[in-house]
Amino acid sequence: MIKLIKTRAKQIYTKSGIPSIDYVINQYVGCDHACAYCYAKFMCRWKPKSYGKWGDWVEAKMNAPELARKFVNGIVAMSSVSD
Repeated sequence: MIKLIKTRAKQIYTKSGIPSIDYVINQYVGCDHACAYCYAKFMCRWKPKSYGKWGDWVEAKMNAPELARKFVNGIVAMSSVSD
């Protein structure tokens, strides 16, 4: 069973390293698939060990909608490390 971890983010816009994209929004981190080829597993290094292994948890940013209302100047992409 997937563990849902509800959090409150301090910010939702992350500066992007993707060409032609200024910011990204990831409304959650984690998944329940744990695909062998997943490029997003690196996100685990910043999460507590208590979460478990990649594929066992999803950390949802419960205040993402209200944070996303803040205006940023630039191109914003959704879900660079989430589905």
